[in-house]
Amino acid sequence: MLRGQKVFFQATKADLDRLSACNQESARVWNECLRLAKEHFLQHGCWITKSEMQKQTKRKFHLHSQSIQAVCHQYLFARQAAHHAIQQGHPARYPYKKKKYFPTKWAKDGFKVYENGKIEFSMGIHHGKRKKPIVVYASHLLKGTIKEIECCWDQGLYLAVTYEDGQKEKRINRGRQLEPILGKYTPSARFAKTGKPSSSREERYAPFTGCGIKNWRRSSGANRNVKKDHADGKSMSGRHNTCYPNPKDSCGMRSIK
Repeated sequence: MLRGQKVFFQATKADLDRLSACNQESARVWNECLRLAKEHFLQHGCWITKSEMQKQTKRKFHLHSQSIQAVCHQYLFARQAAHHAIQQGHPARYPYKKKKYFPTKWAKDGFKVYENGKIEFSMGIHHGKRKKPIVVYASHLLKGTIKEIECCWDQGLYLAVTYEDGQKEKRINRGRQLEPILGKYTPSARFAKTGKPSSSREERYAPFTGCGIKNWRRSSGANRNVKKDHADGKSMSGRHNTCYPNPKDSCGMRSIK
């Protein structure tokens, strides 16, 4: 099962500056994807394909090749999601906004993880020379096969690690409905006998009040009369159906006569 983890790290000032520069370079890749998509649509009247976009952005930025492809894929996913939302009638726009910073992602071939928490991020080969990797040190890495690492910003740089924990996915039984009661979720009693939701309000909430439908209706009607008298400014001495909670009563309510 794939899981995510937010990991904080330590690095030198130079490597921190390089990570920030990577996010700026990823933003340039995103802006280039916007430009290429717009020009291709104006010239050919159709969307640019995945292979064509990767070909146009290849070896143009100082990032690892998989990091550049990851930005292109995120643009394509955003475009497809907007298209699907528009088809369903939801108000949505295709990706259009330019960015100054964009999270940089390294896939499995773009980083190395050591036992002491050391992580090396590859910067690829540019002009025939391999760039010096970025080195960080993380102290809390869970055990598992790391699939990808993304450098994000939230009042500071951190790593979003996606890893495989080796556990199987658990199927959720969707045949039971849960309802919130006093901050907790319990199985709904409305589906216990017939399997169909009850229509009336009394039948819906009576199982959770501890009393029958008749007592529940009587107490709810008394509460409505109390609220009405308070709103009209009338005295409560003349009312004979006022109810108040009684812990000794089986249904929790007792009428005053």
